[in-house]
Amino acid sequence: MISRLIFCSFLVAVLSLPFASQSVAQDTSGQAGSETAASGIFAPVGPPLEQPVRVDAGGSCVVDLRQAYDISGTLSGSLEIDFRILVYGPCEVPPVIGKYDEEWVAYGTFTGAVDGSAASGNLIYTAQVRAGGDVKGRLVFGGGIDGELAVSGNFRDGKLSYDGRMN
Repeated sequence: MISRLIFCSFLVAVLSLPFASQSVAQDTSGQAGSETAASGIFAPVGPPLEQPVRVDAGGSCVVDLRQAYDISGTLSGSLEIDFRILVYGPCEVPPVIGKYDEEWVAYGTFTGAVDGSAASGNLIYTAQVRAGGDVKGRLVFGGGIDGELAVSGNFRDGKLSYDGRMN
């Protein structure tokens, strides 16, 4: 119960982040209001940017993790994502990645290009991960690079796919 309360509190905090409070820019030369189909992959770059923090939450484990990613396809560039992960299993050391179901809630930044035009902005990323690593999630961008992407794949493959629309 406590772990779900912690997770839900974090989710509310992340979802109430004002996208407009941080700098978001996109070169929209001649593209105002256009919608672009988007697809590609993203993959982690090296180990986490900081040592992950694990907190025992009554039979579950809450993990704070900051990770950099390369993204390619319609979106190209880099992502930096701050995760709060609820693992439906104990905090094991060393962690056994993919052993238990997980829920990811994260926020971060994108820097690069959307369909060839320079862009940067903020994102929210949510996902459900099944034991074994199958991911089903969603990336939502705000500000000047509005869009929503479905995320799928198995994180044990070292990359995930995205598909959706950018405005």
